[in-house]
Amino acid sequence: MRWRSNSLRCMHSLQPLREPDAVRVVFAIALLVAWIGAWAATDDELAALMQQAMRGDAQARSTLEDNARAGNVTAAHLLGHLHLRGKGVLRSDSKAIEWFDRAAQQGHVESMHNLGVIHERAPKAKRDLEAARRWYRAAAEAGFARAQANLGQLLADGRGGPADLVEARAWIEKSALQREPRGQYLLGMLF
Repeated sequence: MRWRSNSLRCMHSLQPLREPDAVRVVFAIALLVAWIGAWAATDDELAALMQQAMRGDAQARSTLEDNARAGNVTAAHLLGHLHLRGKGVLRSDSKAIEWFDRAAQQGHVESMHNLGVIHERAPKAKRDLEAARRWYRAAAEAGFARAQANLGQLLADGRGGPADLVEARAWIEKSALQREPRGQYLLGMLF
């Protein structure tokens, strides 16, 4: 019973919050909830947000951006796709590169690959085959089969650096062993 009487005494000694303090507390709680929500989004929830954003839902896009800015790698990757496709946002290669780069710097392998694709397939004035090779290599070394096939082709063709048929074949074989159709096709073309 002693703990109960002490608790009651403490509760009676609490003073109500003054209005400015109450506003600060509510604001702090709202920020905490938003921050936790940004970190708590699952990949499925983020994919659903992307679908909504592609249909023009500004709130869904804003939530994706909040998640990405809070460090969610998947959200950054999905924003890269939105800008690359121009669905629900203006199409922008530079914005796509910005979001993919943010995800790639945190180890998102598919974003690394997508950066390689953008740099390889950009219009001639903006094409950067050396950067494409670097990003494909980063994703290939992480085991991403499509990047292995694409890196193999750049190496075989001598695009973005010197040709190296031995290394090209090794990457293409790794890709084909993972049943990547492009890797299997390129392996067949080597023979």
